[in-house]
Amino acid sequence: QLYHDVAGFTQQIEFTPDNRSLISIGRPVFSFSPSSRLSFWSLDEQELSWYQSLDGRLDPALLSPDSSIFGIYFRPAGARRDLIRLFSSIDGKQIAQISGTASENPYTPDSSLFVSTNMKNSQIEKLQPDTVHLRTLYTNLDNPTASFSPDGAQLVVNQVQFLEVHA
Repeated sequence: QLYHDVAGFTQQIEFTPDNRSLISIGRPVFSFSPSSRLSFWSLDEQELSWYQSLDGRLDPALLSPDSSIFGIYFRPAGARRDLIRLFSSIDGKQIAQISGTASENPYTPDSSLFVSTNMKNSQIEKLQPDTVHLRTLYTNLDNPTASFSPDGAQLVVNQVQFLEVHA
């Protein structure tokens, strides 16, 4: 079924961290369609769970550790930088649109927080149950990176600065 549904599309494909689902994005090879098709597949049920038409590119860093959230990078018309769109794996509902980029380990282990960097700043978003911007850290560093420690208790900025995280 997967081959039948994606044959003829140029694709990016990623497995979710739990290996129970597959995410694909692409557009028909011989099409002038302005939009790609983002598809979410259940490997347990061997069927397409949902899809929607939109542009973007997958990145493994935007897959949450518990597989409940995933993201794509996209660039709006006329924009100079990519934005991040985060989606619920369950129904494809967009849960956040974030300016910036993600480094390695942008989610806490429970996928409740997400960190991104934008220019000289790091931004922390609370994603669950509802999306709320928690904090902007003005690092004054050129091209900072930011990620959560493996236990999610600390934010690591440029691999040397540790900040305690409290949601």
